[in-house]
Amino acid sequence: MNQTPVQALPPVSREENVRIGPVSVFTLIVIICLAVLAVLTISTANASLVLSQRQAVAAQELYLDETAAQVFLAEVDDRLAPLRAGGSADAMSLLEADLVPMRNATQDAVGGQVEVLTNVSGQQINAEFSCANGRTLKIVVTVLPDGTYRIDRWKMTAVVNEEQTMGNLYTGA
Repeated sequence: MNQTPVQALPPVSREENVRIGPVSVFTLIVIICLAVLAVLTISTANASLVLSQRQAVAAQELYLDETAAQVFLAEVDDRLAPLRAGGSADAMSLLEADLVPMRNATQDAVGGQVEVLTNVSGQQINAEFSCANGRTLKIVVTVLPDGTYRIDRWKMTAVVNEEQTMGNLYTGA
């Protein structure tokens, strides 16, 4: 048998080449898409939180104004009760004299969180109930000669003073 000696091949120097195959490219694209979606999710969640907090404050102020107006109307009704029972006093002079105590009782009922402005004009009582953020309830009550009253106006208004929020990214703080 004729054997030829096998010669050893010289060692091949391997340079580290990075080969990106289709699976690697697809994985990279998926990771980038997931990162973008995560940022969008955080941004949307932050916007929803801010909006729900504003809505909660608006609802709280609405209820405070409504409570104050109802308490004020109950005070008016209490002052007019003796007249309806057969008294013969002038209803408007009676109410005008008690306007400050009625206003104080109303503010106390809502913990001083609502500013109450009242005045008497002819047979009408004008009252305005304002919260700190610009929500205002205006009512007009007409007092009738028999000691009853009629609500002519019950109108809620709001002044929106929004802060500049453009350009603020959620930082997790």
